Amino acid sequence: MNEFDEYLARLSEDEVAELERVNDNYLAAAAMEPGPEQERILDALYADAARLDSALHMVSARMFQLFSVFERGAHAEGFRLFVPTMELLKQRRHEIPENTAEAMSAMVVQPLSAMLDDPGVPRATVEGFLNQLDHETRRSGHGAPELAVARAYWHAHTGERDAAEDWMDRWLAEGSDWWAPDKAMTIGLMSAITGAFDAAEALRELDVRVPGMVGAPHRIMTIEVDRAGYLAVCGKTDDAWKALTAAIDGQELDAVARRCAVWAMVRATDGAPIPSAREIVDVAEENLDLTTLDAIEDLAAVARFHLLRGDGAHGERRRAEARERARAYDARNGTGHHSALLERRWFADA
Repeated sequence: MNEFDEYLARLSEDEVAELERVNDNYLAAAAMEPGPEQERILDALYADAARLDSALHMVSARMFQLFSVFERGAHAEGFRLFVPTMELLKQRRHEIPENTAEAMSAMVVQPLSAMLDDPGVPRATVEGFLNQLDHETRRSGHGAPELAVARAYWHAHTGERDAAEDWMDRWLAEGSDWWAPDKAMTIGLMSAITGAFDAAEALRELDVRVPGMVGAPHRIMTIEVDRAGYLAVCGKTDDAWKALTAAIDGQELDAVARRCAVWAMVRATDGAPIPSAREIVDVAEENLDLTTLDAIEDLAAVARFHLLRGDGAHGERRRAEARERARAYDARNGTGHHSALLERRWFADA
């Protein structure tokens, strides 16, 4: 019996009922849109969990508050919350089921994603967060895989290949069960980091790992769609179209576009019949999310499609949007990575 089970065994019937209420409230709060209202509810939930001394719910509430603060761009407030949240996780980790504790450690990279999506966040702020994560990792003795993958993902975004590959090697060498090499989420991150530099290398990795991949069906589908996109980027257009149709497998296109990379969906239609390609691209374009880093290549894929099929005005408008976004991220990062990638991968033949 682990400490979490021991905690549950100590509860009275009334306390069990109260814990169930707290858990229901937590699930409802976690499903809310990030923002001040969610943070207020999570604050009250933390107080309820503290009265029951439920480490699981106390840490979970603070974690989701942290994500919400970063999501709404309050980075200074987020930095103030980060240390006590990590300290709480360190102090109470032994009272939380191990698989859940590992997941919580992995979740600390989400603030990085929120900052990367906003090109207005200075590079110094992003690196300040990573340095803070580094400090907490050394102090607590936990979270080394998450620090490594966060740094790898950051350097893939900035275009610093040697650093990205070095940190990716360190991440995989940690041997964390949470980041097992056959998990869909691990494979997806690996291909995103590698694919930022070399589509052919990303495709080789996917060809090796996809056959033995494990994970929820929707996660597996997203990786299979990514692979279809990389097949097309590498010139294997017939194979790309077959891979895309197999991955989608009759599902509603709106649902696929919401879950999967738009750039991969669109690029994989290079070898598709024109009516099928247009149907997919129309749905993908309707589901463009212009608030994230992914919008650079998503817009570029849509632009390229229209340019190659004769809709010059629409294609040029989308190309201009993609280039504008690439310049904004490059300016933040102090590199020319995204602009160069657009011209090399997306517009060389358009």
